[in-house]
Amino acid sequence: EDPVFVSAPSKSLLCPICQDTFREAIITRWVSFTTVIDFILISFYFFDFFFCDIFLNFFIDDSECGHTFCKGCLNRALENTDNPQCPLCRCTVDPTQTHPNLVVNAVIGELPVHCGYKNYGCEIVVPYSDLVAHMSSCAYHPVQCPHHSFGCAWKGAANELNAHITHRCVFEQLKEYLHKTEQQISHFKHTIEQQSQEINKLKRSLQEVSVH
Repeated sequence: EDPVFVSAPSKSLLCPICQDTFREAIITRWVSFTTVIDFILISFYFFDFFFCDIFLNFFIDDSECGHTFCKGCLNRALENTDNPQCPLCRCTVDPTQTHPNLVVNAVIGELPVHCGYKNYGCEIVVPYSDLVAHMSSCAYHPVQCPHHSFGCAWKGAANELNAHITHRCVFEQLKEYLHKTEQQISHFKHTIEQQSQEINKLKRSLQEVSVH
């Protein structure tokens, strides 16, 4: 599911192929590790300037084909071809020499996003890099009623489940009866299966007698 950013990401952070925010940004040529580290350290002091479109373009696009794409997008574009080329400029690309764009991934990781369970009531905003960890323990993650197998269609936030079962779920009042009925049906099915097996045995016995 796509993240819901608090504000639209810079166009410099959109993959040229899928036109969506980079997922595992990968660059077609190596950017020196020293350059990346220098950028990250300096950006802490000049965040607004260094994360603007003009500066980001240095790490995303230059004349020597340092183009950046989603990892999956680039891999699909380069597979099944004897002459792998950059999807933008058609420069030759060596798939073994591509590298993660650490700067772009770091920038995207710090973008504020809404919890994926916002529609269920969660108002938390976290950095994109923390989204998965937050959602794994979010009190608003959606759950089904434990009686859904009996027909209850309720689905809502986990922290509302107890109130639903206690005050609103009609199946909770009928659960003892429903469980007994379910057991009886299971017993009937087992009995029918046994009788079916006995009937098949009798049919085979009759066929053997008719042959002789």
